[in-house]
Amino acid sequence: MLASLITVRSLAPSLPAIVLIGSGPSYLWLWFCIRFVTLPCPKKWYHKLEQLLCWGPYQRLCMFFMEGMSGVKFKVYGDVPKTKNPLNSLLVANHQCVSDWIIIDSFAMRLGNAGYIHFFAKNALKYVPLFGLYWHQHGLIFVKRGKLVLVGDFNINIGCGSDPDVRRFQQLLQQYDLTQHIRSATHISGGILDLVLTRNCDENTLKIENIEITQTATTSDHFLLSFSCRFSHQYKSQQIIKTGRKVNDIDLESFKRDILNSELNDICNLNNCNDATNLYNKVLGNLLDKHDPIQEFKVNPDQDK
Repeated sequence: MLASLITVRSLAPSLPAIVLIGSGPSYLWLWFCIRFVTLPCPKKWYHKLEQLLCWGPYQRLCMFFMEGMSGVKFKVYGDVPKTKNPLNSLLVANHQCVSDWIIIDSFAMRLGNAGYIHFFAKNALKYVPLFGLYWHQHGLIFVKRGKLVLVGDFNINIGCGSDPDVRRFQQLLQQYDLTQHIRSATHISGGILDLVLTRNCDENTLKIENIEITQTATTSDHFLLSFSCRFSHQYKSQQIIKTGRKVNDIDLESFKRDILNSELNDICNLNNCNDATNLYNKVLGNLLDKHDPIQEFKVNPDQDK
């Protein structure tokens, strides 16, 4: 009997995961029914039902396990707004652990806004089976982490390893998985104050090369730091449709002949400036339409720049 109790107790942490993941298909099916029923209705009706019947209850189910069963207590300080209407706000926080989103959910639930939360999430999460599809339709904003290069005068001599501030700075670099590329002095005192930082995860697609440190004849006590940054990436640009003329395809000789044989030869005989301008625009417009008519064509965004 005791062994059975111990076994059941050891499986207790798995219960929330089993229930939350296992209930996912049910909520997804409920969302599909809501989406189908509200297709002919205004979009706000769909969002209201989805938040009321899907997202809100699932968030409260999460908080039931995270706060109710685990025994964790949240203490909220300050003035909590007492309103029945959802508050429009943007919460920016330093993502320090995997459970800090629970605190946001807990606070929103106390305000009665559990169904109105939208998160910024890593782009990879949209590929999670079932959940990724629902998160995407709910309006979660998926972001990709771009390449990072930090350059500047950090005003700390990292060449002095015995300095407590330097040790703390190096620990910070390790915590955020950053690499420092400057190895020689950048200051007339011999210190390494000007740094170039990149992420370790970008080492295969971002290369810092040809680093040169030159002492210049200026009033600055810092040396000139230069380097080349080589990016390697693969992406497929989505083509866009533009409307215009392909002037490079015009047969210039034929175009010149038509201009010489056009009514523009009589433009000098006109006494009115407006008449001359209208004739000029009319003749050239007709010739352009003849030799290079306006058409639609596809271009890549990079080419369009």
